[in-house]
Amino acid sequence: MRDARCASFLTCCSLTFRRARSAATTARIIFKQLVEAVKYMHDKQIVHRDLKLENMLLAKQNDIRTIKIADFGLAKKYGQAALSTICGTPQYVAPEVIKGGDTPYTYGKECDLWSCGVILFILLGGYPPFYDESEPRLFRKIREGKPDYDDPVWKEVSPEAKDLLDKLLNVNPKERLTVEKALAHPWMKQVEKEGSKKDLLRTMSKMRTSFKGKALGPLGRRKELGDPAQID
Repeated sequence: MRDARCASFLTCCSLTFRRARSAATTARIIFKQLVEAVKYMHDKQIVHRDLKLENMLLAKQNDIRTIKIADFGLAKKYGQAALSTICGTPQYVAPEVIKGGDTPYTYGKECDLWSCGVILFILLGGYPPFYDESEPRLFRKIREGKPDYDDPVWKEVSPEAKDLLDKLLNVNPKERLTVEKALAHPWMKQVEKEGSKKDLLRTMSKMRTSFKGKALGPLGRRKELGDPAQID
Protein backbone atom coordinates (compact mmCIF):
# COMPACT_ATOMS: atom_id res chain seq x y z
CA MET A 1 0.00 0.00 0.00
CA ARG A 2 2.78 2.45 0.91
CA ASP A 3 4.62 1.81 -2.36
CA ALA A 4 1.42 2.34 -4.34
CA ARG A 5 0.67 5.60 -2.57
CA CYS A 6 4.24 6.80 -3.02
CA ALA A 7 4.14 6.00 -6.75
CA SER A 8 0.80 7.79 -7.01
CA PHE A 9 2.23 10.84 -5.28
CA LEU A 10 5.30 10.95 -7.52
CA THR A 11 3.06 10.67 -10.57
CA CYS A 12 0.97 13.58 -9.31
CA CYS A 13 4.14 15.58 -8.68
CA SER A 14 5.31 14.91 -12.21
CA LEU A 15 2.44 16.97 -13.59
CA THR A 16 4.22 20.12 -12.44
CA PHE A 17 7.20 19.66 -14.72
CA ARG A 18 7.51 22.23 -17.50
CA ARG A 19 4.13 23.86 -16.80
CA ALA A 20 4.88 27.12 -15.03
CA ARG A 21 1.42 28.14 -13.77
CA SER A 22 0.31 24.59 -12.97
CA ALA A 23 3.70 23.93 -11.39
CA ALA A 24 3.39 26.95 -9.11
CA THR A 25 -0.16 26.10 -8.07
CA THR A 26 0.53 22.43 -7.50
CA ALA A 27 3.85 23.06 -5.78
CA ARG A 28 2.23 25.55 -3.40
CA ILE A 29 -0.52 23.08 -2.45
CA ILE A 30 2.02 20.34 -1.76
CA PHE A 31 4.68 22.53 -0.18
CA LYS A 32 2.32 24.22 2.27
CA GLN A 33 1.26 20.82 3.62
CA LEU A 34 4.89 19.72 3.83
CA VAL A 35 6.02 22.78 5.81
CA GLU A 36 2.99 22.57 8.11
CA ALA A 37 3.87 18.93 8.81
CA VAL A 38 7.48 19.90 9.52
CA LYS A 39 6.28 22.64 11.87
CA TYR A 40 4.19 20.08 13.73
CA MET A 41 7.23 17.80 14.08
CA HIS A 42 9.53 20.61 15.16
CA ASP A 43 6.98 21.82 17.71
CA LYS A 44 7.21 18.29 19.15
CA GLN A 45 11.03 18.58 19.05
CA ILE A 46 11.33 15.94 16.34
CA VAL A 47 13.62 16.30 13.34
CA HIS A 48 12.89 13.98 10.41
CA ARG A 49 16.31 14.02 8.68
CA ASP A 50 15.11 12.22 5.55
CA LEU A 51 12.48 14.40 3.93
CA LYS A 52 12.15 13.68 0.21
CA LEU A 53 9.48 13.10 -2.42
CA GLU A 54 9.66 9.34 -1.90
CA ASN A 55 8.66 9.84 1.74
CA MET A 56 5.53 11.81 0.91
CA LEU A 57 2.35 9.80 0.47
CA LEU A 58 -1.21 10.45 -0.64
CA ALA A 59 -3.92 9.73 1.94
CA LYS A 60 -6.42 9.72 -0.93
CA GLN A 61 -5.61 8.45 -4.38
CA ASN A 62 -4.76 11.19 -6.91
CA ASP A 63 -5.51 13.92 -4.36
CA ILE A 64 -2.48 16.13 -3.76
CA ARG A 65 -4.36 17.95 -1.01
CA THR A 66 -3.95 14.95 1.33
CA ILE A 67 -0.17 14.68 1.72
CA LYS A 68 1.29 12.61 4.56
CA ILE A 69 4.91 12.34 5.69
CA ALA A 70 6.30 8.80 6.00
CA ASP A 71 9.41 6.89 7.06
CA PHE A 72 10.59 8.14 10.43
CA GLY A 73 13.48 5.67 10.56
CA LEU A 74 16.05 8.45 10.82
CA ALA A 75 13.90 10.83 12.87
CA LYS A 76 15.15 11.87 16.27
CA LYS A 77 14.20 13.96 19.27
CA TYR A 78 16.43 16.97 19.62
CA GLY A 79 17.06 19.51 22.35
CA GLN A 80 18.79 17.40 24.99
CA ALA A 81 21.36 15.63 22.82
CA ALA A 82 23.06 17.22 19.82
CA LEU A 83 22.50 15.72 16.37
CA SER A 84 25.69 14.51 14.76
CA THR A 85 24.92 11.36 12.75
CA ILE A 86 25.73 11.74 9.06
CA CYS A 87 22.58 10.31 7.51
CA GLY A 88 19.84 10.97 4.98
CA THR A 89 19.47 10.81 1.22
CA PRO A 90 22.38 12.31 -0.76
CA GLN A 91 20.46 14.69 -3.03
CA TYR A 92 18.34 16.04 -0.17
CA VAL A 93 20.87 16.20 2.66
CA ALA A 94 21.76 19.60 4.16
CA PRO A 95 25.35 20.89 3.92
CA GLU A 96 25.82 21.04 7.70
CA VAL A 97 25.05 17.31 7.93
CA ILE A 98 27.95 16.53 5.59
CA LYS A 99 30.19 19.33 6.78
CA GLY A 100 33.21 17.07 7.19
CA GLY A 101 36.53 18.02 8.74
CA ASP A 102 38.46 16.82 11.77
CA THR A 103 36.66 18.80 14.48
CA PRO A 104 33.41 17.59 16.09
CA TYR A 105 30.29 19.24 14.67
CA THR A 106 26.56 19.10 15.22
CA TYR A 107 23.44 20.26 13.42
CA GLY A 108 19.81 20.99 14.23
CA LYS A 109 16.27 21.03 12.91
CA GLU A 110 17.30 23.45 10.16
CA CYS A 111 18.40 20.45 8.10
CA ASP A 112 14.72 19.65 7.46
CA LEU A 113 14.15 23.10 5.94
CA TRP A 114 17.00 22.52 3.49
CA SER A 115 15.33 19.27 2.40
CA CYS A 116 12.05 21.17 2.00
CA GLY A 117 13.89 23.57 -0.31
CA VAL A 118 15.18 20.68 -2.41
CA ILE A 119 11.65 19.26 -2.69
CA LEU A 120 10.22 22.63 -3.74
CA PHE A 121 13.00 23.05 -6.32
CA ILE A 122 12.08 19.67 -7.85
CA LEU A 123 8.37 20.49 -7.85
CA LEU A 124 8.97 23.76 -9.70
CA GLY A 125 11.86 22.76 -11.95
CA GLY A 126 11.45 19.04 -12.49
CA TYR A 127 14.99 18.11 -11.41
CA PRO A 128 17.10 18.38 -8.21
CA PRO A 129 19.11 21.54 -7.46
CA PHE A 130 22.31 19.54 -6.92
CA TYR A 131 23.21 16.43 -8.89
CA ASP A 132 26.28 14.43 -9.76
CA GLU A 133 26.91 10.75 -10.40
CA SER A 134 29.83 11.00 -7.98
CA GLU A 135 28.73 11.28 -4.36
CA PRO A 136 31.84 13.24 -3.27
CA ARG A 137 31.28 15.76 -6.09
CA LEU A 138 27.58 15.92 -5.23
CA PHE A 139 28.42 16.73 -1.61
CA ARG A 140 30.87 19.39 -2.75
CA LYS A 141 28.11 21.05 -4.80
CA ILE A 142 25.74 20.90 -1.83
CA ARG A 143 28.29 22.51 0.47
CA GLU A 144 28.87 25.27 -2.10
CA GLY A 145 25.11 25.87 -2.18
CA LYS A 146 24.71 27.09 -5.75
CA PRO A 147 21.50 25.55 -7.17
CA ASP A 148 21.35 24.72 -10.86
CA TYR A 149 19.00 27.34 -12.35
CA ASP A 150 20.32 26.89 -15.90
CA ASP A 151 17.25 25.16 -17.31
CA PRO A 152 14.90 27.41 -19.37
CA VAL A 153 12.00 26.38 -17.11
CA TRP A 154 13.21 28.90 -14.51
CA LYS A 155 12.42 31.79 -16.86
CA GLU A 156 8.77 31.01 -16.15
CA VAL A 157 9.17 30.76 -12.36
CA SER A 158 8.29 33.87 -10.37
CA PRO A 159 10.94 35.93 -8.53
CA GLU A 160 9.04 35.25 -5.28
CA ALA A 161 9.42 31.48 -5.75
CA LYS A 162 13.15 31.82 -6.46
CA ASP A 163 13.54 34.04 -3.41
CA LEU A 164 11.90 31.38 -1.23
CA LEU A 165 14.18 28.71 -2.69
CA ASP A 166 17.31 30.79 -2.13
CA LYS A 167 16.34 31.40 1.50
CA LEU A 168 15.68 27.70 2.10
CA LEU A 169 18.81 26.54 0.27
CA ASN A 170 21.06 28.79 2.34
CA VAL A 171 24.20 26.92 3.36
CA ASN A 172 24.24 28.78 6.68
CA PRO A 173 21.60 27.06 8.86
CA LYS A 174 21.40 30.13 11.12
CA GLU A 175 20.29 32.26 8.17
CA ARG A 176 17.98 29.64 6.65
CA LEU A 177 14.24 30.26 6.87
CA THR A 178 12.38 28.77 9.82
CA VAL A 179 9.08 26.98 9.26
CA GLU A 180 7.21 30.05 10.49
CA LYS A 181 9.02 32.35 8.05
CA ALA A 182 8.59 29.87 5.20
CA LEU A 183 4.83 29.75 5.78
CA ALA A 184 4.71 33.56 5.93
CA HIS A 185 6.73 34.05 2.73
CA PRO A 186 4.94 36.11 0.03
CA TRP A 187 5.02 33.22 -2.47
CA MET A 188 2.98 31.10 -0.08
CA LYS A 189 0.24 33.75 -0.12
CA GLN A 190 -0.06 34.08 -3.88
CA VAL A 191 -3.22 33.03 -5.71
CA GLU A 192 -3.19 32.20 -9.40
CA LYS A 193 -5.12 34.67 -11.52
CA GLU A 194 -6.70 32.10 -13.84
CA GLY A 195 -8.72 28.94 -13.25
CA SER A 196 -5.73 26.85 -12.27
CA LYS A 197 -7.81 24.05 -10.75
CA LYS A 198 -9.20 23.10 -14.16
CA ASP A 199 -5.71 23.25 -15.67
CA LEU A 200 -4.40 21.21 -12.75
CA LEU A 201 -6.91 18.39 -13.19
CA ARG A 202 -6.40 18.27 -16.96
CA THR A 203 -2.62 18.21 -16.56
CA MET A 204 -2.83 15.51 -13.87
CA SER A 205 -4.76 13.28 -16.27
CA LYS A 206 -2.26 13.88 -19.06
CA MET A 207 0.84 13.36 -16.93
CA ARG A 208 -0.49 10.23 -15.21
CA THR A 209 -0.71 8.70 -18.67
CA SER A 210 2.69 9.98 -19.79
CA PHE A 211 4.54 8.83 -16.65
CA LYS A 212 2.73 5.53 -16.13
CA GLY A 213 5.35 2.95 -15.21
CA LYS A 214 8.16 5.50 -15.49
CA ALA A 215 10.46 6.74 -12.76
CA LEU A 216 11.09 10.43 -12.28
CA GLY A 217 14.83 9.98 -12.31
CA PRO A 218 17.62 9.34 -9.81
CA LEU A 219 16.24 11.21 -6.81
CA GLY A 220 18.51 9.36 -4.42
CA ARG A 221 18.15 6.71 -1.79
CA ARG A 222 17.97 6.63 1.97
CA LYS A 223 21.21 5.70 3.59
CA GLU A 224 23.63 6.49 6.33
CA LEU A 225 26.25 8.58 4.60
CA GLY A 226 29.95 7.93 4.62
CA ASP A 227 32.70 9.23 6.84
CA PRO A 228 32.84 13.03 6.44
CA ALA A 229 36.63 12.81 6.34
CA GLN A 230 36.24 11.06 2.97
CA ILE A 231 33.75 13.53 1.52
CA ASP A 232 36.36 15.94 0.20
